[in-house]
Amino acid sequence: MIKKLFALVLSYLMIVTPVWSATYYVAQTGAGDGLGGSYANRASIAYHNAGTGHFGTLDDDTVVLCGNITTGVLSPDGGTSGHPVTYDGYCYTTYGYGTDAELKGMDVGAGWSSFFLYKEDDTTTIVQFVDVKNIKFDNDETGEMGTSVSDAAGLYIRSADDINVDNCTFNENNNGLRLYASAARIKVTNSTFQRAVESGIIMAASSSTYYPSDITIGGSSGNGNTFFENTYKTQYDNNTVGYDIRMSQYIDGVTISHNEFSSNTAWRGMSPLLIHSAKNVLVEHNYIHNHGRAAFARPIISIKGETVTQLAENILIRYNKITDWEPDHGFQDEPYAGSVITASGNWKWVLVYCNYLKDVRGGFYPNTGTWGSPMTDDDGVDAEEWHSWGNIINAAKGSCFRMESSPENEPYDGMDELYAYFNNSICFESAYSYTSGSATSDPPDAANGTITNSAANYKVDVYNIGYTLEITSGTANGNSYDVTDTTQTTVVCGSNNLYSAGMRSGDTYEIHSNYKSAMQHSFNIRADDIYGSFKNNISVDPRPSFPNDEFHVSLKEWTDFDVKTNLLYESDAGTPDVDYRGSSTCEPCTYNSANNPDNGEYISGDPLFKDTASDDFNLSSSSSPAHEAGTTLTGPTGIPAAITTRAGGSFSYADIFASTVDLSSTPYSWTSSAQTGTWHIGAVDYAAGAANAGATRNQVAGATTNQVTKAVVNRVGE
Repeated sequence: MIKKLFALVLSYLMIVTPVWSATYYVAQTGAGDGLGGSYANRASIAYHNAGTGHFGTLDDDTVVLCGNITTGVLSPDGGTSGHPVTYDGYCYTTYGYGTDAELKGMDVGAGWSSFFLYKEDDTTTIVQFVDVKNIKFDNDETGEMGTSVSDAAGLYIRSADDINVDNCTFNENNNGLRLYASAARIKVTNSTFQRAVESGIIMAASSSTYYPSDITIGGSSGNGNTFFENTYKTQYDNNTVGYDIRMSQYIDGVTISHNEFSSNTAWRGMSPLLIHSAKNVLVEHNYIHNHGRAAFARPIISIKGETVTQLAENILIRYNKITDWEPDHGFQDEPYAGSVITASGNWKWVLVYCNYLKDVRGGFYPNTGTWGSPMTDDDGVDAEEWHSWGNIINAAKGSCFRMESSPENEPYDGMDELYAYFNNSICFESAYSYTSGSATSDPPDAANGTITNSAANYKVDVYNIGYTLEITSGTANGNSYDVTDTTQTTVVCGSNNLYSAGMRSGDTYEIHSNYKSAMQHSFNIRADDIYGSFKNNISVDPRPSFPNDEFHVSLKEWTDFDVKTNLLYESDAGTPDVDYRGSSTCEPCTYNSANNPDNGEYISGDPLFKDTASDDFNLSSSSSPAHEAGTTLTGPTGIPAAITTRAGGSFSYADIFASTVDLSSTPYSWTSSAQTGTWHIGAVDYAAGAANAGATRNQVAGATTNQVTKAVVNRVGE
């Protein structure tokens, strides 16, 4: 019996070859026997890249990178499903040898990148199933962008599948991560992308056949990435624009979720996201703040369809928190920075719901644009199926919702048809805002115009250009000066002697943006050949763009635009006006005028929000005129299956902010709740009972676990 059992075991071992994992060590220069079997015998980069010895077959193996590496790392072999190859940069932290890996000093001028997972030939894939973790990519690239996009990157993935990038730091590279050609099933988690010259992550196709697909950036709570001060850009530079995440034509299938995007300095940071003729993209649960402050900054999320055959389509944007967007710097002619989310050119199926925007330049702007050849606003392809609902826009400097052909095409004719729907959203105090303070010491008796406010907490350089300081008390009351610099506690108005002008400690001041525009209405819809709806929205206190020009709604060529049950309110007891441009009966019209073309489709009254100072936009009482006063909506209908599949299920106009969501808190991974019964007006439902009453407000369930985990930002010099 024992002999038979031994024979069976022996025969099994002869048939099944077990897979044993091994750990190999690689550094810039080899040591010992140079074969990599131990740290003392670590292999050189050149030996590793050649794929000799242990590095010919690496399934299930770990390659530990050690120390400062100045030659590009080329993975000679990939793994197989369930048996990946792992590259780990924690040589000291995990394994206790030498120092952790830092890839830097590459010959970027020659187009090299720090780490290559790629194959030059797009027709087949030879690199698969590779995990890259705990590596710092730092090439000390601090210059401005060139006139064309560079191929150089910290990590370059081309024609490689099933790659995981985790806990890596990309600092001062031309591009942090470059995904090119048929790179597929790529996941990026817990990593930091900062101070890239061009883009934090760039995705580009080599052709319409070979393109990146199925990309996940973040993907779940606790696995988000940090994007900080991408890209380098000077004040008036107008070279090729970089982004935090940039998608070019043909990209198919991208999820961007649970990430943080920000920028702290005045001339850093363009758009966090460019979706350029890409399709099937989900953007959710991201926190984007203090971003896009450079001159000619692009929108926070820019969707562009290039040609009639390269549409941007099937884009879903939901549950994002976007705050403190200050791009204007006083420029009146910025062609790109008017709204947080734009869709331009040739696009189809863009859905935007349950996003919270606060202190931003403007809200949403679907348009056809005028760029491209042939011109995208007159190329025979309609821009259609923009659907936005359940959004809250709190304190926008411009219009919350805007739809028009490009301004240079006035009077808005000759464009392709545009289809867009704005429903069940809140536009609160789309108003001119300013910062106030008081001097805590006398200004110096010198022509340097410096006010010190020790209690202030300004962002450095935030008011450097395009802002005016106005003295509001004391002897210098009424004097105004251009702001030239801002520190955390000082405001500088260079070449002015504020002391001799009479300003003293304790005098108050205000800082105003110089930006003015004639189109700062809550809802601004101006074009012919437009179709869609504007229903169940709330507008409170729109910003007056000019004296006596405080319109909640401005419409031109409105006959095919369905307007129903919108609530307009002015807290100063004024009468809300709507502007029907070109109306033969009244221009503007009071909301309830008999001559109003849509008379009866507007109501007025205080919506009775619970606590807007704390970002609580629940209806506080069933006495609110918005309570159960809405029009029942159905749709959107015909949503492509690719969108609902990527979203993890279906959704509809009935999805609005859950009444328990605390928008002011750190947990911004909220979900929606469904409108039930008679519809309300606005983005947040009313629910009676103790759970929603009084000052105590419930945070979204699981708040302590729904925070986006920020990767550590390794600032230069720290």
